[in-house]
Formats: sequence, C-alpha cells, structure tokens
Amino acid sequence: HVCWQSASLSTPVVRYGTGTPDMTVTGTSDQLAAGVVWHDVLLTGLAPGTAYSYRCVQGADSSAVFTFSTAPSPSATTGHIRFAIISDSQEYAAQSSMVVDSMRAMMTRLWGNDVARSVGVVIHCGDICSSGAVLSQYQSQYFTSMAPVSASVPFMISIGNHEGESDYYYRYMRYGEFGGPRGDRYYSFRYGRLQFIALNTNGKYRDDAQIAWLDSVCAAAENDDQVDWIFTYGHHPALSETWPDGNTPYTETRILTTLGKYTKSTLHMAGHTHAYERGAMKDAPVHTLIFGGAGGALDRWRGYANQTDYTMVSRSHDHHGYALVDVDLAAGSYTFRAFSLGS
Repeated sequence: HVCWQSASLSTPVVRYGTGTPDMTVTGTSDQLAAGVVWHDVLLTGLAPGTAYSYRCVQGADSSAVFTFSTAPSPSATTGHIRFAIISDSQEYAAQSSMVVDSMRAMMTRLWGNDVARSVGVVIHCGDICSSGAVLSQYQSQYFTSMAPVSASVPFMISIGNHEGESDYYYRYMRYGEFGGPRGDRYYSFRYGRLQFIALNTNGKYRDDAQIAWLDSVCAAAENDDQVDWIFTYGHHPALSETWPDGNTPYTETRILTTLGKYTKSTLHMAGHTHAYERGAMKDAPVHTLIFGGAGGALDRWRGYANQTDYTMVSRSHDHHGYALVDVDLAAGSYTFRAFSLGS
C-alpha cells in the first residue's frame, strides 16, 4: 500500500518500476473530513527481494521519486533482515522528529545510505498521537515526524491506548490483508523467514479469543520450516520498573505465557512506559523490551513511589531513543542495539 493525505479528490495514481517508474496503478480515496482525503494505491504482483522506484500523482501534482524494497522470499537463507523499533511518539512532534532523524542517520551509518534496501520495516508499538479521535493530530504529530523514513520503509503499528480504537486510526492503517479473526484489530505478517505478530492490548481485546489466535499463529510458525523467528509486539508491557502503573497482567500472564511455549519466540516488544527497559522470561527463550521513548514525556526515576525492581527486567533507563535489529539469516542469530538520545 502506498498511501498519502491531501486536500484533493483527484484520482490517486502511483507510477512505479524496477528502473524508471513507468507502470501505473490507480487507487481509492477516503474523505475523512472537508479538505482531508486519504489516498491508497495497492501494488500487487511485486517480485520478492526487489527494489522499486515510485512517485505519487494526482492530476498535475506529483511527489518526488522514492524507493521501497519488497521482503525477501521465505526460501532465502542468506543475507540480512533489519528492522527498527519505536513507540509512544504522541504529541511531542519536535522530540519524535529528533528520534526519527537520529534513527535514519544511524541506519545509514551502520548499513549504507539506501535505507529502502537495507531496512525492511519499522515496528511502532502504538500511541502515534495524543488522541486518535482528533483527526488533525495524525498529520501534525505522526505523519510529519515519520516522513524521513516512512516514504521508503513500511511502518507496522500495534494500536495504543491513545488511539482509543478510533475509526480514524483504522481508516488510515492498511493491515486488513494480515488481519486476525477481528480484521486488522490485531494481525500477523511474514517478512522473509521472520514471523511478526501485532497484538491489541487495549482493554476491549484482552480476551481469550486473541490468545487463541496468537497460539494458533505461533503454532503454525513453529511447525513451518521457512520460519526461523517469531517477533511479537503490543502496546502495553508486562512489568515496568520505571512506571509500574503501566503493568498489564494480560501481557504478563496470557501473552508471555503463550509465547513461552514456542522455541522460535525470541522478542516481545512494547511501549506505554516512556523509557527503555529490557529483560527476559525466566523459563522461556523470550526476551522482553519496552521502548516508549519516541517522543512522549519521559517516565522518570524517582517520579513514582511504587517503582519496583523486577527479576525479569535487567536494565531500565528513562531515556528517549529507538532500537535496531539486524537478523543474520545464514548465522541464525540477530544483533539487537538500543540507541539513546539521553534523558
């Protein structure tokens, strides 16, 4: 899906190709309000592991030419798959822009200038704006901040509490093809030999049905020879040392317990707490991550009387930042790096 927002109701068109963007596809438009139109052009039949150039066109207006790359084939057992992790950008657009600018700079420093070819996906664990019911915030607080990366790398979001299950959120995001039994409320997708599972940890969906679906997706991946890793993410964490009020028993006792049954489960990512925390389950191969440092006001040490030292959490820092993961398919290993912009 190539999507953009404009005030125009002119037919949206994407011109794309592996060289000159000479193929043309038209899309659909959804008028969210007067002067606010969300355009969606779906490209199909793309070759795996391939870079494409594209531009967006409406009438006499057109964008610059950008590049994206498709996921490698699940049969590919060499090379690297890389992804970024951020969460809780919220209303602090200036801070989140600093985080995204730093993230892009670090991607190019580590892996070269062509981000579209070197990075597969950005995982965003929710709270992309202050209130999902306020239409203008998607542009001012999210789209503008993410633009340095989002034109070239797909963003895959697990909805947060600040989105409030808003209809606007679901009209913007295009995850229906990956949806679970409730459509795109939660979903899973394959990226090469990686299985990603996006969970909805908002109160309405903390139920047995989502756990049964999670169990079934993990079981299928566990028994699939073309899946090496299961990476999962949802907004609310299990246990947070910096902000214990954000602790979520559903994540701790239902989600992590389910993931712990599977040897391919390796990392569960969350936000909600505006800090960096990492740890691991005691009796399972699953590492845990909280990194809600993409912009929101930090949860500070000594800021809450109930801050607790949990056994399953090994490091906690009240910092802004992001994480980058580099999966080496041939070695059967991955490198996780967390980057701090400080506190």
